[in-house]
Amino acid sequence: MKHKSEFGTRLLAATALAGLLATGCACLRTADTKADYSEARSQIERRLKEVIVAAENKDFERLDSYHLYGPKFTKFSPSDRNSASCQTK
Repeated sequence: MKHKSEFGTRLLAATALAGLLATGCACLRTADTKADYSEARSQIERRLKEVIVAAENKDFERLDSYHLYGPKFTKFSPSDRNSASCQTK
């Protein structure tokens, strides 16, 4: 009886492993690697240049306007999870 139980366990493990390998090899492609994202790239480059100019001019209000505030944006303290918008007031 013990022999049948071990065989069943091994068969189940082999089936599960084969299933994992089969699904791991059948990944869907999530992005088009040959796509041209020139418009998005130029928007990002333009915004980075604006941030650098604002930082060089110490224009803190402008730099703050680029920041997103909300409940998902928190300060980096594990003990205190206050939102960033509360910290700037």
